[in-house]
Amino acid sequence: MRVIKRFWWVLALVLLVGAGGWYLWLRGGTPQAAETAETVAVTRGSLTASISPTGEVQAVHRASLGFDVDRVALVELNVAAGQRVAEGDVLARVDEAPLQRAVEQAQANVLTLQEALEKAQTPYTDADQEQATLAVAQAETALQEAQEALADIQAPELEAARTAVSDASLRLQQAQNRLASLQANTATQDQIATLQWRYNEAEVYHGGLLQQTNVTEEGADKELAAYNKMMDAQDDLETAKTRAQLDLLTAQYNVAAAETSLAEARGNLATLQAGPTALALSQAQNRAAQARLTLAQAQDHLATASAGPAEKDVLLAQARYDAALATLTAAQQTLDDATLRAPFDGTVVSVPAQVGDLLTSSTTVLTLADLSDLRVIATIDETDIAQVAIGLQATITFDSLPGQRFSGQVLEVPLEGTLAQNVVTYPVPVSLTGAENAALLPGMTANVTIITGQRQDALLLPILAILQDDAGNYVLLQEADGSTSTARVEIGLDDGQYVEVLRGLVEGDRVLVQMASTTTSENAFRGRAEEGGFMMPIGGIGR
Repeated sequence: MRVIKRFWWVLALVLLVGAGGWYLWLRGGTPQAAETAETVAVTRGSLTASISPTGEVQAVHRASLGFDVDRVALVELNVAAGQRVAEGDVLARVDEAPLQRAVEQAQANVLTLQEALEKAQTPYTDADQEQATLAVAQAETALQEAQEALADIQAPELEAARTAVSDASLRLQQAQNRLASLQANTATQDQIATLQWRYNEAEVYHGGLLQQTNVTEEGADKELAAYNKMMDAQDDLETAKTRAQLDLLTAQYNVAAAETSLAEARGNLATLQAGPTALALSQAQNRAAQARLTLAQAQDHLATASAGPAEKDVLLAQARYDAALATLTAAQQTLDDATLRAPFDGTVVSVPAQVGDLLTSSTTVLTLADLSDLRVIATIDETDIAQVAIGLQATITFDSLPGQRFSGQVLEVPLEGTLAQNVVTYPVPVSLTGAENAALLPGMTANVTIITGQRQDALLLPILAILQDDAGNYVLLQEADGSTSTARVEIGLDDGQYVEVLRGLVEGDRVLVQMASTTTSENAFRGRAEEGGFMMPIGGIGR
C-alpha cells in the first residue's frame, strides 16, 4: 500500500508540471525541456514506517452449523438471518425417525457381537463338553456298525435278505391298493363339484349386487357380506382340490418308494446269493475307515472343548464388539444432535437451508457469528509480509464510518500465502479495539495502517532525493563551491516521503532533488519519459 501512496504523490507532481506546460502551450509557448532541481539539507528527526493494506471485517467467533447426517430431512427451522440468539437456544431439528432406526440397528448388532464375544471367551461350557462327549460315543457306535457291516459282507446273511424282499413286496401291495382306492373313490369329486356349485352361486349373487346403481348403506353391507361369502366358498373349493391332489400325489409317491425298496431288496439278495464283489468289499472297508476318522475328529474336538478358549478367537471377537460399540456411540450421538442448539451467543448471519431439504454432513444450515467480538483480516502483499510481526500496532478506518479511527495490533503472521492472479498475499488477523458500539458487519472493507518501524533522531532525507543505478542508491551532493558530486548511500526505513539515511551522509549535507520538467507538448512529455529523460527517484512508480 506504500507503493500506491508513492504512485499518487508522483502522479500529482507530474500532472502539476503537465498543467503548467499545457498553459504555456495555450499562450503560444515554444515546447522546451528543462532540468529543475531543489536543494534540501539532511536533517535529523523521527520517522515512522508503515504499510497500508486493505482488510475485511470478520467475527472471531463464527460457526457454520449443520448436522452430521446422510440425506435426512430438515423438519424445523426456528431462526432467520439477522436474528440474535443465546447459547443453548434451539435453532433447527432434523427428522429423528431414520436416526432412531440406525441406533436400534446398532444396538442389535452390539447384542449379537456381545454374545459372540462371550461365547469366544467361554466357547465350551459344560453342555458343550457333554455334547462333545456324546459325539465321541456316537462316532464309536458308527465305527462298530461299519465294522459289523464289513463282517456281514465277508459272511453274508441270506435269510435276512430274503425277509427284506418279502417285507418290501408287502409294502408295495399296500401302497398300490391305497392308490387304486383313491382313484376309484367318487365321493371326493362329488364334494368338489358341490363346492364349485356353491362358489358359482355366491359369485353370481355378488355380481348382481355390484350392478346396483343406487347403493345405500344397507346395500353396501349386503354387497360386503356377499363378497365375504363368495371368498369363503372359493377358499373351501381350493382347499378341497388341494387336499384331493395331495392325497393322490402321496399315494403315488408311496407306490414309487415301495417299488424302489423292493428293487433294492431284490438286488441285495441277488448280490448276497452271488457272493461279495471286490467293489462291495472295498466300499465296506472305506466306510469303516471313515468311521475311524470321524471318531478321531470327535475325540480331538472333545480335547479342545476341555482345553478352554483360543486367544486369537477371543481377540477377533473383542475387536468386532468394540467396533460395534463405536458405531452405536456414533449413531446415538447423531440422534442426540438431531436438535441443533446455538453454541454461543451471537447473530444469525445467513440461513441457506429450508425446511424439507435433505441434509448431508456437508450441508450448512445456518451461519452464526458473535458480532460483539470482531477483528480485521488484512490482505498483505508478499513484498511487505517480511515487515510484519505479531504485536505490531495498527490503526483502522472504514469508508462506511467516515471520521472514526480504531486501533488494533497484529495477532498472527501466517506462514503460507494465497496465490491469486499471479500475486501472493497473506491474510493477517488484526485485533479491533474500541469498535464495540460501531455499526460494523462481517465482510465490510477496512483500511489498515500497520506500524512496521520507528526511528528517533535519525538522519532524514526526502525520498525523491534518492536515485538508483545498477550499483545501488546514490544522491547528488551540492558542494560549497556550487558544484555537484555523487555520494553512495545506504538507506533504512521510509514513510513514503522521507527515508532514513544509514551511511554516506552527515547532518547538514546539501542534496539536490533533481527531476525533468515536462514540455508544453503532451507528445514531447511522453517521448521524454520513454527516452529516459525522467530521472526516476527511488520513491517513484517503479518502487
